[in-house]
Amino acid sequence: MNSIPPRSTTSASKAELVERPRADWWKGEQEMPFARATTLFPRCDDGRPVSLHAIYRYSLAGLSLGDGRRLRLRRFKSGPRWCTTAEEVERFKIALTRAHGGDV
Repeated sequence: MNSIPPRSTTSASKAELVERPRADWWKGEQEMPFARATTLFPRCDDGRPVSLHAIYRYSLAGLSLGDGRRLRLRRFKSGPRWCTTAEEVERFKIALTRAHGGDV
């Protein structure tokens, strides 16, 4: 009979510790649903605001940084809504600007 050794619950791999965000990273920040977060991004070239769908894409698939990495907007669930924070949107915009060689 093949036996699979039990997985250790007391020790986590180093990669797992690095990649797992704190569950409450948004505490102390200005929380907002995605619909309101669209107002914190610059408008599109045609003058329309960034779409709600784009905010979902930023949080799920992220944006390519050109070197194989992807930048994702952090999010959390609050009741039935996905939310982020004003501070996280600002960090996201700064990281994206720096990744493409812009000055912040």
